[in-house]
Amino acid sequence: MKNSKVVKSYLVVAGIVGILVGGANLIMPIAFNASSGIDLKDNLNLINEMRATGGGLLASSLVIFLGAFIGRLRFSSVFLSVMIYLGYGLGRCLSMLLDGMPSEEMTQIVMFELLVGVVGLYVFMKYKEKR
Repeated sequence: MKNSKVVKSYLVVAGIVGILVGGANLIMPIAFNASSGIDLKDNLNLINEMRATGGGLLASSLVIFLGAFIGRLRFSSVFLSVMIYLGYGLGRCLSMLLDGMPSEEMTQIVMFELLVGVVGLYVFMKYKEKR
């Protein structure tokens, strides 16, 4: 992956967002999800699932963030970011098709995830080194 300010900036932003979201889901899943209109109270299995997802996102986002500063991680970090953000965004789109439209807050989250994923895909395609 080329050493570019655009790539580094993308990785910093995508990494920090993922670290914040993953960390919040891991540390305080009830309050964090309530901000999106999701009630986790009294559902210990769902709280457990949210913490696990938060931990995975936090760990992945640390790798994404570090890719901005460690050259040998850069390619994998951009690729991981695209997979995570498009994976979440497209998964939520499938849910909209199968289950119906969620709240306005969740719809905004989908749009943000797709935006970050598409920008990441652009960065990946434009700045990858040709072989």
